[in-house]
Amino acid sequence: MKVIAISGASASGKTYIATALHQHLSEQYGEDAVVSYSEDCYYKHTPHLSLQQRAQINFDHPDAFEHNLMVEHINQLKQGNSIELPQYCFKTHLRLDHTLEKKSADWLILEGLHLFHRQQIVDMYDAKIFVDAPIETCLERRIVRDQQQRNRTLESIHHQFKTTVMPMYLKYIEPTKTVADIILDGTKNKQKNIEIISALLK
Repeated sequence: MKVIAISGASASGKTYIATALHQHLSEQYGEDAVVSYSEDCYYKHTPHLSLQQRAQINFDHPDAFEHNLMVEHINQLKQGNSIELPQYCFKTHLRLDHTLEKKSADWLILEGLHLFHRQQIVDMYDAKIFVDAPIETCLERRIVRDQQQRNRTLESIHHQFKTTVMPMYLKYIEPTKTVADIILDGTKNKQKNIEIISALLK
C-alpha cells in the first residue's frame, strides 16, 4: 500500500485536492484500490468535559489528536487488515457512537493539519504534499464552511482564527513545508494540481 499525505493550513484546500485525487486514482485503478480519510477523525474524545469546556480546547494544536491511534491504523491497513475509523462531530466536539470500516487498498490518501508534525508518522508516507493558500483565502473559506456545516457564529470563527488557528499554523504547520515532496497552490485549478501529483507518483 502506498500512503499519500496531504497537509497544509486549515481551509487551504486539502480536502478538495484529496477528494479529486481519490477520484483520479479510482478511475485509473478501480474504486476498491483507493481508501482515503481525514486526520480530523482522530480528534481526542473528551466526554468528561462539558460542551462549554470542550469548545475551549485548542483544536489546532497537535496534542488535540490521537496520533498513536492513527499510526496503529496505518500499520493495520499496510498489513492488509481493515480498521474501524472513529467518526467525529464538530458541533458537539465528540466522537460519535459508531465507527466506519475502512478496508486496506493499494493507495491510502490522508489529509490533515499535522500529518508532518511527528517524524514517526512522516516515515510511513510514500508521498508528502503541502497545500498552500493565502491566509485571507483560508479565513474566507472557514467562514463559509463553519457557518454552513458547523453551526458557528461569525464572531466565534474570527476569534478562533485569531487566537488558535493562525498562531498554531505559524508555529506547527508552516514550518513543515520543508518536509513536503511538493507544495501545491490551493487556489489553482484542481486539474492542474492533480497533474502535478500524478507526475510525482509516477
